[in-house]
Amino acid sequence: MNELSNRLTDLEQQTFERLEAAIAENESAAMAYVDDLTQIRDQRLYREKYPTWEIYCSTRWGKSARAITFSIAANKVRHQLADADPSIRKHASETSDRTALALKNMKPKRQKSVLKRAIKIAKGKPITPSHIAQAARPHSQGSTIQNLADTYFLNSTPSKPPKTCPTCNRPL
Repeated sequence: MNELSNRLTDLEQQTFERLEAAIAENESAAMAYVDDLTQIRDQRLYREKYPTWEIYCSTRWGKSARAITFSIAANKVRHQLADADPSIRKHASETSDRTALALKNMKPKRQKSVLKRAIKIAKGKPITPSHIAQAARPHSQGSTIQNLADTYFLNSTPSKPPKTCPTCNRPL
């Protein structure tokens, strides 16, 4: 890359400095600082001082680019959930990255219903990926078929075994 393409405009430089200051100040507020990192990554605002996203993440923040990208993906799920339903906003914002990513490959409507069920399963404790997995089970096709089979066999009347001779076990 030539030096001109890495040069930030004055506005980009101001944005970069503002975002980095906000990240340093709010590192404990996960959603806020990850939003700032997302903007830095998407606009490549690191490019003047750091040649790559990977080098920027490790040098500036002491974290791997993979870990930060993981947090960005989890944050996207949190935002979808918070925007979808006010009743789950608090829980969505408090989920760990791993828990949020357990919902990543679901459609937004399903994410919302699975999270609501996971909240009930967790019974006031922090929601974990295993709560998400447990809450998602009835929504999967395999378990639906299993539920139908269980319902059929559990609700059908069992047939009586044929009567047999007590000594030789031959049918009577």
